[in-house]
Amino acid sequence: MRINKKSDLPKWFEIEKYNKIKALPDDEIAYLICCRCNDLLTGRYNKEGYFDNDLYCGEFYSDRDAMTIKQSDSNLNISSSSSITPISIGNLSVFIDDLRDINVHIKNESVKNNHLSAYEIHGMSITSWNGVICGINLMTHQDETIIEDLRVLLKKWRKELDLEETLSLINNSWGVIKTKIINYNIFAFFDLQLWQLATGNSITSGVLSVTLYPEGEYDSIQIAQTIKPFSEKLFTYETLEKIEREISNK
Repeated sequence: MRINKKSDLPKWFEIEKYNKIKALPDDEIAYLICCRCNDLLTGRYNKEGYFDNDLYCGEFYSDRDAMTIKQSDSNLNISSSSSITPISIGNLSVFIDDLRDINVHIKNESVKNNHLSAYEIHGMSITSWNGVICGINLMTHQDETIIEDLRVLLKKWRKELDLEETLSLINNSWGVIKTKIINYNIFAFFDLQLWQLATGNSITSGVLSVTLYPEGEYDSIQIAQTIKPFSEKLFTYETLEKIEREISNK
């Protein structure tokens, strides 16, 4: 169905409800981006009731209210990030099982010096680690030395494992990105894009323009050439990682 009139837009969509996003803290805005990235990737937006129940007022309230941050019952955890994660006992268990599956026996002297990640080079994938499993010597090396070594090794590892560097699609700072998110009413725009994907309906640029930008801030040409490309670049894990890193370093 082609949506040519505002009155034909879905009943769940109310542009005024997105105004609260302007007052949200940075980490909440990043959370909203993350939710939409996940739902776009997994196709969750196709679930019955998604737009009426899960997606509401620009916030994913059902998952957010139910979500609690779980702390370990013990203190046997140290800090991690989205790109660097200490090896867990569970990881070791998976590694051992994967090695067994490709007939590599860890007690065999001939394999003890083999690097786990090197098996990827020979097409014998043993993990879903998407990178290099390594140890970092914090006891006898200064931070500057470790960082410089990583800088050199990262290029070598990517070449050896045939992994291209993942680049953020948006080069602006978080401050600039946040301003565009608000000015472009980007969550409202993206949610309508998801709705079109889920239903097969098509909203004309004219309807989008008068609905999202009633003061005439952006026209249909700017939506096509500026706002839609920005939205496509924003709701990616690469951009989300960049945003989260900037926010955490503030």
